[in-house]
Amino acid sequence: MEVKIWRAKQMAMLRFCGLINDCFSLILFFIYWLDFLTLLGYTSSFTKISSGEPITTYLRLVFNCIVFASYGALIPIPLVCAYENSGSLGFMAYRLKVSTDGRTNTAEEAEVVESMEELERVCRCYVCMFNGAKLIYYTRGFLVGITTLVLSVTLIVREFISGPFDRQYCRKGTEPGVNGK
Repeated sequence: MEVKIWRAKQMAMLRFCGLINDCFSLILFFIYWLDFLTLLGYTSSFTKISSGEPITTYLRLVFNCIVFASYGALIPIPLVCAYENSGSLGFMAYRLKVSTDGRTNTAEEAEVVESMEELERVCRCYVCMFNGAKLIYYTRGFLVGITTLVLSVTLIVREFISGPFDRQYCRKGTEPGVNGK
């Protein structure tokens, strides 16, 4: 019965995923968030660079932003792919089950279809998902959300740095253009 072998392999994959999470979850969490905070620091530094700075400073900051952005976006891709492939197993089991529906002539074939239904349920309920300290879960949505957050924070910092108000007006309590200033 190949379905029993598939179920055993699915369980072995889930156990392996659980072991990885147990052993490396905290490490994944700290590594990812330290890289993320470093990227935020570099993007903040990048936004406040003045036009008088040498080109090497600009290139160094761009290079560092690219390196730490790749740490945050490219390194977790295998974890995300494992999650997505694990989630698609349920649909593949369902397709296989549907292709055999109506062809059960013997008790053995009916047992195979029942085993495939069980495999489908297990594959849909239990997916291999890697996490970082059970606070972050490596999914495609997480990577997109973090990328969006970095870009948003960069734009907000840029707006604060190059805002319309000058600091001397803020200290005096007046705005530019008010009272003839």
